[in-house]
Amino acid sequence: MKFPALFLCLSLPLCAGGLDDLKAALGRLQGRTPIRGRYTVQSWSRSGMGKESSETVGSVSAGIEDNPGGLLVRWDRATLARVREESRARTEEGKTRDSPSAAMAAANPQKMAAAVDYAPKLLHLLEASQWKQERPDIYQGRTARLLEFQVAPRTSEDERKNLKSHSSVARVWIGPDGTPLGASLSLTTKAKMLMVSMEMEQQEELCFTVASGRLLLVRQEERGHTKRRGG
Repeated sequence: MKFPALFLCLSLPLCAGGLDDLKAALGRLQGRTPIRGRYTVQSWSRSGMGKESSETVGSVSAGIEDNPGGLLVRWDRATLARVREESRARTEEGKTRDSPSAAMAAANPQKMAAAVDYAPKLLHLLEASQWKQERPDIYQGRTARLLEFQVAPRTSEDERKNLKSHSSVARVWIGPDGTPLGASLSLTTKAKMLMVSMEMEQQEELCFTVASGRLLLVRQEERGHTKRRGG
């Protein structure tokens, strides 16, 4: 009976090592040195089926700067002109449509602010997550440790009444010193409201780098798919 107890005591610190290293690294990456760059968004969406389907694509880019005075975003006049022109343009049904306004709508201030200072957002995610496991892995050709978490659903009481199932898993790849290299978030939800059943799948891929004492988001890819059945 003593051996299992001894084994458990030895294994827990090893499992928690990667998590402790990650939290320590995020605590260090709270730089306030001003930083500037370009923020680019590319969007694609499709709705409907067959001849009734339509696709929308869009791409925009803005100058972004974070300094002690706050977050500054600069849209050039050419981009603003494209958005104005879109509101006057007409397209054939079912054809691919260039929509810079759709891409601009995806560039919300919260995402822009997180892109130049992602450590607080990642720490908040860890607070709402349950530790699962850690294992050695490779991330983009680099030796890494993969940390996996179960994320608690952020839903209201009314929303939980309609949930049939929910699964949200976060994976974070860290370097030897705990610095995040990349992350992925997977969400699967099944719900039913009245006579309509809905299945939703979301996948998010993140790639990080460090500059000026900050954790920067250099690439973020989001994919989502929703199915609805019923009357």
